[in-house]
Amino acid sequence: MRSIKRIHLILFLIVLGAIGLFIEHSRQRWPEKQVVKKILKPLPAKKIETVKEQKVLPEQKKLQESESIARQTVAIAGEYWKIAKKEGRDLSKGQSTLRLAKVALNAKNYSEAIRLAKQSIEELKTAPKIGVNYRVVRGDCLWNIAKMKKHYGRGSMWVKIWRANEKIIPDFDLIYPNQILFIPKS
Repeated sequence: MRSIKRIHLILFLIVLGAIGLFIEHSRQRWPEKQVVKKILKPLPAKKIETVKEQKVLPEQKKLQESESIARQTVAIAGEYWKIAKKEGRDLSKGQSTLRLAKVALNAKNYSEAIRLAKQSIEELKTAPKIGVNYRVVRGDCLWNIAKMKKHYGRGSMWVKIWRANEKIIPDFDLIYPNQILFIPKS
């Protein structure tokens, strides 16, 4: 048992010696100072301009600002479109104006894109709701209202009614007699 431990110790010392020789050989071949000099070689003397240091002409800056404003305005109009859709409003007019705003934005006509996006927002805000009103009677639930033939004919469409009336029905399980619900067109 002792002889096995000695053999292991001898092999370990031989491996350490070989590693030491390898390290010494590599130091002689690539002296540290030369390696560090190569790695930390100074950059060329010519000035490297960062984005902040670049000179931007006032016209370019104004164009960039108007592009940013146009993109933001079109994005806001898109959010109004989502809200109007959720509320069951007539999207036809506002949606077509929003498309024109996107076309103007892609054509880099930023002032026209902003104007059309603002017009689209107003059209979507004032768009009439498409659907009918329904007065809740005792024993009604959203499933049964959606299941009625005059509405959707499918009970699973209750979510659409709830989404259109979330402001007056915070909990979809609780609707009360004489509440007037808006039933969006399918």
